[in-house]
Amino acid sequence: MNLTEHPRLLARIAGALYLIITGCALFAYLHVRNQVIVADNMAQTAANFLAQEQLYRLGFAAAVIVVICNLPMGLILFELHSAFRNTSGPLIQKNCRPLRAVR
Repeated sequence: MNLTEHPRLLARIAGALYLIITGCALFAYLHVRNQVIVADNMAQTAANFLAQEQLYRLGFAAAVIVVICNLPMGLILFELHSAFRNTSGPLIQKNCRPLRAVR
């Protein structure tokens, strides 16, 4: 099975990855950091690390999930772009030539 033959499947997988990345990133980079890190107070930040160790570990795991999901997301978007370029790209370029002449 060639994945470029099923662009809707790739688009749905990309959408699911976007949802996973968005949810995990919001949790890790906004919620956890606001709960654990105190600006200009390293002692309180260290105390928060010790008191909320489980939350910090969950935030770290969510950040790792974001990084891991970004690789297949890039590959899927590249495949979708390649499939579009090979099928619809020449048609769009042909129809947009008169617009380039107007500039």
